[in-house]
Amino acid sequence: MLAKDGTVYLIGHCRANHAGKGDSTVLQAFIGDKPLPRAPTADKDGKSHFYSGECENLGGGHGP
Repeated sequence: MLAKDGTVYLIGHCRANHAGKGDSTVLQAFIGDKPLPRAPTADKDGKSHFYSGECENLGGGHGP
């Protein structure tokens, strides 16, 4: 997590179930550094291939 003051916090490690399924053809194109095709199906779990990041937000419209 990236805090407003620039501090980076490690919230978790290993597998994180932070996103839903994706399309296997999109995942293979991403891994192969090729143009991304249209995603017709949600049939692949790409969590082992991606990182996730979060930025602090004060909420209520008070933060940028």
